[in-house]
Amino acid sequence: MTTSAAILSAGAPRARPLAGQPLVRALGALVSLPMLCGYVYLGLGLFLMLGLGSYAGDALARTASALYVVLSRDPHLAAIGFVWNPLPSIVQIPLVLALDPFGLAHLAGPIQSAAFGAGSVFILDRILRLLGTGTWRRRALLLAYGLDPIIVFYGANGMSESPLIFFMLAATHQFVRWARGGPYSTLIFFALLSAGTFLVRYEGIAFAAAGILGLTAAFLFGKDLNPDRLEAILLTYTAPISYVVALWIFFNWILVGDPLHFYRSSYGNVALTAGFRSGGETYLSGAVGSIAGSAAYAAVQSAYVFPASVLIAALAAIRGLLRKEHVTLGVLGFALSLPAFHAYLVYSGTSFGWLRFFIYCVPFSFVLLPLVLEPLRGTRPAWIAGWAISFALILVSWPASLFALADPNHGREEAGIVAHLIDPTRNPLPASYTFGTDKEIARYVDGLPPGTVVLMDSALAFSIDLFARDHRRYAITNDRDFPQILDRPDGGAVTHILVTRRSDSEAVGAALPGLWQAGAAYATLERDFGGPDRWRLYRVHPAEEGR
Repeated sequence: MTTSAAILSAGAPRARPLAGQPLVRALGALVSLPMLCGYVYLGLGLFLMLGLGSYAGDALARTASALYVVLSRDPHLAAIGFVWNPLPSIVQIPLVLALDPFGLAHLAGPIQSAAFGAGSVFILDRILRLLGTGTWRRRALLLAYGLDPIIVFYGANGMSESPLIFFMLAATHQFVRWARGGPYSTLIFFALLSAGTFLVRYEGIAFAAAGILGLTAAFLFGKDLNPDRLEAILLTYTAPISYVVALWIFFNWILVGDPLHFYRSSYGNVALTAGFRSGGETYLSGAVGSIAGSAAYAAVQSAYVFPASVLIAALAAIRGLLRKEHVTLGVLGFALSLPAFHAYLVYSGTSFGWLRFFIYCVPFSFVLLPLVLEPLRGTRPAWIAGWAISFALILVSWPASLFALADPNHGREEAGIVAHLIDPTRNPLPASYTFGTDKEIARYVDGLPPGTVVLMDSALAFSIDLFARDHRRYAITNDRDFPQILDRPDGGAVTHILVTRRSDSEAVGAALPGLWQAGAAYATLERDFGGPDRWRLYRVHPAEEGR
């Protein structure tokens, strides 16, 4: 270029960006693949709740925990409870506040899971870009993942699987960036996001342990061998997760009186799964107490959820070990950490072994696949054949996931509703999904005179409060004065007591033995609602009136 041409070029005005570009980008984001998947999740979630009147119990329980914080008779942050991890409920608090005036607070769950589901597809897109996956293959993988039946189902029903997948994928993205020479900020984000997994589910402990192994493998195979550096790396990573776990234990101790309340209380997982350790015949009988049986159970459940995951994991293990490929080994560790964790819980008899506990093999299969196929990149025929076979396996895994959901021997939680969705004429919606009795109780209490306050245990009656229009009418386990009211129910603080025949599972019936069967001197039966739990509402006579 001549000097004069250079001067003219330098002085020429640059093309100004189109004024509408921000709007174009915003509109593009609204129709991006992650958002389209999010619309599918949200649409199905709204259809399940508003169209079919079908609800997932655990999803309603987490939404109810959010409601207790801001709209209960005694609103305070500790009302969120100290059994299940708080983050899925915390993010629903603004949604509950916005939806409750319309009587739709229960929709906060599907909105939350759909948002995290769309976020997971977005993060997977970032990971695939980082791994050098071509545009069309990347888009095909995103569609195959985002529309996999089990991913769609749990992106729609308001459960905590969707946010856990989001945090695990986001943490994996930062790990891959760091292991491939990224700045130390990626290690810090990896640590923070790993800590976030614990705030969603207790499986975060297993994921964090895999993170330690992944960082060590990256250090040994991909970094220098300075011991001081490894120590700094591991301290940086473990500090946030250790802090979060310690804080959770501290709050359990200070606010509930037992640092391990979340683990060993009557509402915790150990108590709920006691039947598996009693020696009776259950669907886990061959797995509880057997290392081989529990490992086989976890492998079979994972294979049912996503058959391609077994082959992908095996090839990833071969590549990672033979080539000492630290990124592959690290991601494989993340992929195996949760199935291994649940295999241990099944072995110890402290897990229900639900199908959803093995959903995590799906997202990590899509992360591992480009790593497994990477060695074929230099040979075009093998590269094309490898991807063709992979997509064929993925397409086969789609109906397999749907079959697993609809199979009552594997999808024990999901089979009823999925079978109804597939063929509603032959498979009526089971009553256990409709919470019809709970809605009836909520309507009845809403119709009682002003000043009505019903004493009940929120661990079993959470949906009643959630479907009610006036949440201040319920004195629940989460209220700070609950122990005092329970100690003297006829003291005038409550007008009614709601109890169930499952007195061994809830605080009110356990503290007031015989009330459900025969009433008491201070309480007479007002209504028997029946239903699976046989709820009974007793009217309380204050002590002065009873005498």
